[in-house]
Amino acid sequence: MRTYLYGWAKQDTRIEDYMTSATEVLFGHAAPIERSFRNKIIGFMTLNRIALNILALPAVIGVTALAGGNFNDSRLPILFIIVLLMFIAGNITNDIADSERDRRKWPLRPLASGLISKSMATFYVIMIAGIALLLAGVVYNWLCAALWLSVLVLSYVYSRYARDKIGHLTVLIPEVFIPVAIWAAISPGTMLTPLLWIIVAILAAGGAALNFTNESFFPEVKALVVQPRPYVEMGLYATCVLICFSAGTAIFFYAKLSWMYMLVLIALTMWALWTAKCLGEQRSPEMAKKAYVTWAAQVTFFILSITLFSWIK
Repeated sequence: MRTYLYGWAKQDTRIEDYMTSATEVLFGHAAPIERSFRNKIIGFMTLNRIALNILALPAVIGVTALAGGNFNDSRLPILFIIVLLMFIAGNITNDIADSERDRRKWPLRPLASGLISKSMATFYVIMIAGIALLLAGVVYNWLCAALWLSVLVLSYVYSRYARDKIGHLTVLIPEVFIPVAIWAAISPGTMLTPLLWIIVAILAAGGAALNFTNESFFPEVKALVVQPRPYVEMGLYATCVLICFSAGTAIFFYAKLSWMYMLVLIALTMWALWTAKCLGEQRSPEMAKKAYVTWAAQVTFFILSITLFSWIK
């Protein structure tokens, strides 16, 4: 295979010569392409995207705190296991749907390279999703299980159809079900509370911003109808940041958090807005990555601050 990598390595690096790093395995970007039992294990680790799932845990804890969850509840570790398994299942479902597309964009992913077969990945998804849904229904309630199943189905619809036919922002549809599913487990009787839907707004805006940064240097990818121009992208990204700030301010009042939370929120918002200029400058993987990493860190710290100030108030 003589295909050259885009955004991964120097242009004179061939796929067969590329050295996979631990970071790329943990974030699900690459696995070794040589067929061996050891590399298949690494391939399954890559499919799991362990680092991304760990980064999602602060959001789970934040939603739990705002839902009024008791952190002494012995069932909470099981909820974290359910969320991790469903995130893994969703990621692999997307990889199965994207395997042909990834041959061009992410050729070192295990399904795209052929290291892991579709049938093996499908069996793995069915197994871990089945365990997660059974735990959700038995340990919590079947509403929670039904919502997680919806997330999985909608994730597949997004990757297989909605993203390319409509636009990549349709990823927000399955994403916004995630806090609702967690809330349904912790406090199903308060599903209509404003706090839940404020969290949904944060996740939707945050997901949109991450998509603008992650996809900004792939000109063939459209947002909803067309691919926005760089300065339009910059404006949309900044709008998403401001929506998150507004939602965070609403949480401050609804949850009656400490004023220190607002200081953290203002600082994080200014930091994220500063990187909006990365999307208005000449398109490159480096500039888009800078904005992506900044925004991912901003959202993680934001959710951690919600958790911290909800816990210590």
